[in-house]
Amino acid sequence: MNKVETKVTLRFDLEASQVLTEEQKRRLRALAGRRLDAEGAVLVSAQAERSQQQNLERARDALRRLIRQALAAPKRRVATSPTKAQKRRRLEEKRRQSERKRARGRVGISDE
Repeated sequence: MNKVETKVTLRFDLEASQVLTEEQKRRLRALAGRRLDAEGAVLVSAQAERSQQQNLERARDALRRLIRQALAAPKRRVATSPTKAQKRRRLEEKRRQSERKRARGRVGISDE
């Protein structure tokens, strides 16, 4: 058991930050998830190392990664249409599946 308290908790006041745009703050809020407290601050903790200095570096790195991820705007998805070949393959597969299911029907008993 670690008898020396080495846990580090960094607090980044997201709401008071003037360097981030509203869009970046919105993305950071979404990325922070449960790390966001009621006052709108991002809390990052580290306690894996036995040294408080190493834990401080780990927490700073985690916060840096989180902010860097929020700064990168997600690429907009461009809607594309299926090609003729894709449509043809889809319809062929539907016909094959339909035939398979039709073949599973009840076997008729004829009275002769």
